[in-house]
Amino acid sequence: MTSTSDRDEMHVADALRDDYESLCGEAHVPSAAVIWRRAAIRARAEAAQTVGRPIAAAQTFAAACLIALAAGAFASVRQSLPDVVVHHPIPLMLGVALCLLVAPVAVLIALAE
Repeated sequence: MTSTSDRDEMHVADALRDDYESLCGEAHVPSAAVIWRRAAIRARAEAAQTVGRPIAAAQTFAAACLIALAAGAFASVRQSLPDVVVHHPIPLMLGVALCLLVAPVAVLIALAE
């Protein structure tokens, strides 16, 4: 004797098997050229990603060096600045911030052409 749940499981399994067989008959297998092209595109993308990692690390290191250099230059120049700039640093900071905001936009415009 089979229980109700066993019969339900058998009906579901039969339905799934029928769907599987009908879908396998309708499945479209791509040609070898399409498979080859997809593999080449995937390999090219993986190679570009692999090459990009050291470049990103070098750019991060260069940015850190640039920030450290700018901080060192500011610290050394700050001692020789007149008292007006030392007591009122807001205009100086605004000028530096403006340069830091405008520089990437200028590079983007230059590279877009």
